[in-house]
Amino acid sequence: MKSLRVFLKKEMKEAIRSWRLPVMLIVFLFLGISSPLLFKFLPALVPPELKATFEQLMKPTYEEIVSSLAKNLSQIGILVIILFNMGSVSEERGRGQLELLFARPTSRSSLIWAKFLSSSLSVLLSLAVAFVSFGLYYGALFPQAPPVQGLVLGFLLFSLFSLFVVSFTIFSSTLFSSGLWAGLLSGSFFLTLSFLPSLGGGFSRYSPSGLLEAANLIMRGQVVNSWDGVLVTATGTLIFILLANVVIERAEL
Repeated sequence: MKSLRVFLKKEMKEAIRSWRLPVMLIVFLFLGISSPLLFKFLPALVPPELKATFEQLMKPTYEEIVSSLAKNLSQIGILVIILFNMGSVSEERGRGQLELLFARPTSRSSLIWAKFLSSSLSVLLSLAVAFVSFGLYYGALFPQAPPVQGLVLGFLLFSLFSLFVVSFTIFSSTLFSSGLWAGLLSGSFFLTLSFLPSLGGGFSRYSPSGLLEAANLIMRGQVVNSWDGVLVTATGTLIFILLANVVIERAEL
């Protein structure tokens, strides 16, 4: 437990000093406010002769705006999470820093849990910034108040899937001494995972990526049963962190 506290403090300091956390917060703030701003002010930039056609194609309804938020978080947000975590273990391993850390009487698994907790906290803070800023900007720019309950449930589902992304990316990072290969493996895995819900049946019901579509539908006011996906995603998150512990315990540094 002492090793975990020490490593967690180290990871949080590095996240701030390296600007990973501040940059992630800024990126997710932009993702949160961009959709309301785009739908509010883009029609004013369209030429008058095209305005009628444009309004038919891009109606500023809450459903369209919140779907834009979900799309941005599902694509850009997940990519940012992978980029910021793909070198979490591999870079320190490649530079020989892990050998120095583990030369002391510390637990290797404590480092993995510290990296997961630190990255998870950064991701949760960033998602909170995105959803809160979206709600505030939408409420300020449009007359209809956003449904708070739908946004909260959407935040929870996006958070769970994002922690799943963090766990797999950290696991990938333990397999290589280069963050690039860990990023390619994680990106390929989640790109493949994103296609599974389109296959329907059990793929849609149990796939972790199905939580993203469920979050989109819930934020739009629809009722969705996503408990199967929640259980699979939570279990997968734990499994990948445990696998990362196994790899780092057996790794030759």
